[in-house]
Amino acid sequence: MGFDARANHVFDMNNENAPRLKVRLAHWCFKNIPSLFRRTNSFWRWQQTQQAPVLKGASQLVLVCDVQTPRPDHDSGSMDTANYMRMLLQLGYQIVFFPTDIRHDGPYTSFLEKMGIQALYYPMLDSLEDHLDIHGHKYDLVLLNRAQEYPDLANAISRSCSNARIIFNTVDLHFLRLQRQAELENSASLFEKSRQYKEHELNIMRLSHAAIVISATEKKLLEREMPDQKIVHIPFIREIQPAESHFSNRRDIIFIGGFAHPPNVDAIHYFVDNIWQAIRAELPDVNLLVVGSNTPESILELGRTSGIDVLGFVENVSPLLHRCRLSIAPLRYGAGIKGKVGTSLAHGLPCVASPVAAEGMGLTHNRDIMIASTDQEFSESVISTYKEEDFWKKVSQNGINLMHDQYSFSAGLERFEALIDGIRKTPKNNS
Repeated sequence: MGFDARANHVFDMNNENAPRLKVRLAHWCFKNIPSLFRRTNSFWRWQQTQQAPVLKGASQLVLVCDVQTPRPDHDSGSMDTANYMRMLLQLGYQIVFFPTDIRHDGPYTSFLEKMGIQALYYPMLDSLEDHLDIHGHKYDLVLLNRAQEYPDLANAISRSCSNARIIFNTVDLHFLRLQRQAELENSASLFEKSRQYKEHELNIMRLSHAAIVISATEKKLLEREMPDQKIVHIPFIREIQPAESHFSNRRDIIFIGGFAHPPNVDAIHYFVDNIWQAIRAELPDVNLLVVGSNTPESILELGRTSGIDVLGFVENVSPLLHRCRLSIAPLRYGAGIKGKVGTSLAHGLPCVASPVAAEGMGLTHNRDIMIASTDQEFSESVISTYKEEDFWKKVSQNGINLMHDQYSFSAGLERFEALIDGIRKTPKNNS
């Protein structure tokens, strides 16, 4: 349990809970004092900005929010947020970043600060509302990433940032992902959760001047649902990193997915239970590498299965992608477009994917990806692609070409700049 310095009663050492509280205080100090000293300079810099803000001199000031400080080496959504901040810096904006967990996330927060981004976190403030009361009117632009996870805060931002244009970056439509999971599991509670998320997401879009979706499929869905709302399709960005590694020097199959995301947990369990043995029977010397952050015990247990190596979190996956011969994306539900697919293709690594994993990316079966709808199709596609060098080379190069044309930083920057230029012509208050 964390020590909450904001609760005044914790400092009262004369009450009946004093012994327990002293232990908690000692434990908190042991854990946190070193990091507080490391952050002293940042903290005092922040205090000075409250007196004479950096905010004051900025010609174009943007507030970027997300559920946490981006960890691009952990999950695809973090990579997206980090790339949007890179684009905003290139467009000349001064950025203030607020994670809704209000945490200083060690090296990840420090990295933002080294980029020239001002990060807000406890103890410099107790809530974003405190900051908005003073500085809300100074923002020219607000970028809300995954705001469906903090709908009340999105409402507060809409009220306080009266001079700003607001963009809602959905990352994926949560209600669609939950709806698909509910259909798969025939779950009434998930259907209800999907309904609630849909209400949150559509409401935030109404508060915004534009909503970004990364999937062409989701753009069509929302345009039917909200024909008067500005919905913009901007795919995620992936760095193109092809390798010279020859087909014959590659081996093994890889699955990548952050396991805090339930579709990834479901996907790899389903693959191992229903598809892997057919592949293993035909390719007995091939191993499956399972890579991802927040690896639960149930995934670690898969490492006991013959031919499966659970690596867990890997800080830099590029060397693995350059030595493997194939990646898989056997998702049974989800939304948005899939980082695991984009990352694989950007490295020149062919991917076998389910229809839901491949949707919305402009991919064509047997041209730049292999799409398999049944367990048998999936296993046969993995086996044939793994063996056929000429076909493998063709799909590898086509995937690189597609990622370069549609998912490069320059392509994303062009789309994002056009969006900002467009909403500048709309009224500021969209509520």
